[in-house]
Amino acid sequence: MIFDAGNIVVPLVLGRALGGHTVIGLLGLLVTSFVLPFLGFLVSLAFEGKSKAFLATTGIVPAFVLGAFAMLLVGPLGATPRCVTLAHEAFSVFFPHGSLVWFSSVVVALIFILSCKKGRIVALFGAFLGPIMMMLLAVIIVASLYSTTGVTSTVYSKGHSFLYGFKLGYFTLDLLYTIFFAGVLYAPLCSLLQERKEVCARRGLMRLGVLVGGVGFGLLALVALGFAFTAAYSGTYLSVTSQAQLLYVVATRSLGPSLSWIAHLMTFIACFTTALALVEVFTDYVYYDLLHGRCKRFYVLLGTVIAVFIVSNLGFSGVARVIEPLAIMCYPLFIVITLSNALLVWWNIDVVKPAFYGSLSAMIVWYGVRFLR
Repeated sequence: MIFDAGNIVVPLVLGRALGGHTVIGLLGLLVTSFVLPFLGFLVSLAFEGKSKAFLATTGIVPAFVLGAFAMLLVGPLGATPRCVTLAHEAFSVFFPHGSLVWFSSVVVALIFILSCKKGRIVALFGAFLGPIMMMLLAVIIVASLYSTTGVTSTVYSKGHSFLYGFKLGYFTLDLLYTIFFAGVLYAPLCSLLQERKEVCARRGLMRLGVLVGGVGFGLLALVALGFAFTAAYSGTYLSVTSQAQLLYVVATRSLGPSLSWIAHLMTFIACFTTALALVEVFTDYVYYDLLHGRCKRFYVLLGTVIAVFIVSNLGFSGVARVIEPLAIMCYPLFIVITLSNALLVWWNIDVVKPAFYGSLSAMIVWYGVRFLR
């Protein structure tokens, strides 16, 4: 469910930029995009999938501010419109004259219709769209790796390559996704335990979470490896390609013009399903946590998709410019909270507030000094 525009574009950007140092950069990317999100998923399950409880360990006010900030970032101000715009890039290959305005209006209408009934998204993705997407991904990656040319040149040293990959992982937003998506998956996981006649206790839930998360994040890691090495050994043919068109160029070269539609179909499925899930999570956040059910969920959902439509029309590069500064400020704090909460729930070591406020103070000083310069 968290495989979206960021997981498609970021590994390709990394491989193109790092070339022969891609392995080192991937180590950094895997930390921020896979290891930490996997940990965040397990810790969130320990909080019964409640993101509000996950963040409440920092204090009432920080939890509210962080929750609202993160939900806007993964919701209508960032990740969701990014999914819509990249889906449009894939769609435009089949219908080159289809405008972003018309496309986004149709997509948000479909999202609205499918989101009216809660719980439909997980079943839809797991039973139908997920397996199709995985098969298409396998075809694209294998074909792309077979059609590689020479390794691309890079201006990054080995040390900077790791930091580049680490920071680039922020823009996938995967850690934020897992913290808030855990609530979508908590009930199905508990139901699965009950079907096995097991109590939905922490130990059983953690065991199942490790299994489910290990498979899911393992697949994400394999996709990142495949895309990154494809771009790293692309020679120069990706050097002037825009980020939104990277997969299109790779697919056309590896599969040929007649089969490149496979990549575009996969991109559309990935982006559309993630946008569905993000809209449901954001709508529930506003409906339950902010409004406490005082307004009909229908109107909250309607307002959400309208906001997504408006921001989507900034285009892929415009949405990316919105996400970048917000992710750089937000992601490190969520890393600190995730690690501190892991110490709290598994070893009963409470360092959440000192770690959070220390990190926040350091960030304020760092960016304050840079601003004054």
